[in-house]
Amino acid sequence: MRCMAAGKLARGDEMNQDTLLNVKQVAQYLQLKESTIYSWAQDGKIPAIKIGRTWRFRRVDLDGWLERHLKGEGDKGAAEIA
Repeated sequence: MRCMAAGKLARGDEMNQDTLLNVKQVAQYLQLKESTIYSWAQDGKIPAIKIGRTWRFRRVDLDGWLERHLKGEGDKGAAEIA
C-alpha cells in the first residue's frame, strides 16, 4: 500500500506541472490585466494553447518563460535604472 500512495503522489505532482490555467488565473499569477494576457497569447508573446475559443496555459511553460524573461531583463533593468 505504501508504494501505491507514493505512486499517487508522484502522478499528482506531474499533473500540477501540466495543469492548464485560464486567462484569469494567469493574470492573477503574473499580476497583469486579463486583456494583456489575451493580447500576449494572440501575439505569441507568452506560451499558450488555444482550445476551441479559449486560451489555456501550462504552468510549467509559464514558469520557464518567466525564468527566461527574468534572466534576460535583469541586466537591461539594471542598466536603465543606473
